[in-house]
Amino acid sequence: MLFTSGSSGEPKGVVLTHRNILGNCLQIDASGLLPVGEKIIANLPIFHSFGFTVTLWYPLLRGCTTVTVPSPLEFKKVADAVEAESATILIGTPTFFKPYIRHVAPEKLKSLKYAITGAEKTPAGFADLWQATFDCLYFEGYGLTETSPVVSINLPHTPSGLRLP
Repeated sequence: MLFTSGSSGEPKGVVLTHRNILGNCLQIDASGLLPVGEKIIANLPIFHSFGFTVTLWYPLLRGCTTVTVPSPLEFKKVADAVEAESATILIGTPTFFKPYIRHVAPEKLKSLKYAITGAEKTPAGFADLWQATFDCLYFEGYGLTETSPVVSINLPHTPSGLRLP
């Protein structure tokens, strides 16, 4: 059972089945955004469905390298881990990413290809500022704990096998 405060602010338990989580991992895999060769920084709590699915189960099932850092609030330690491990994907929320702009030298994050956010709306102009500062693509996902949690995300390319008009 995972917990969510959702839009109401009242904590509530959400029951997700193994099928929910595995199905969401297959959907993430089909997007092609997190291929095997990437190194993911895992710093989200696993009691949160985004951290549970994207930084625990997906890497385990897919075989992605995961670098764990205890807290997304310790952005300097996260930046040190990105630099030391040449991590390529940072996952978090816009709120967790804001301090990087003012307090982290761009060289520390030079190995990053993608910053993937969820759990809240990205403020206007923040994605452009992130990309200009760190030369790293910024993607915003949408989901709900009740949906296991990834519903959608913008992508840098068309997933393989999908043809768009």
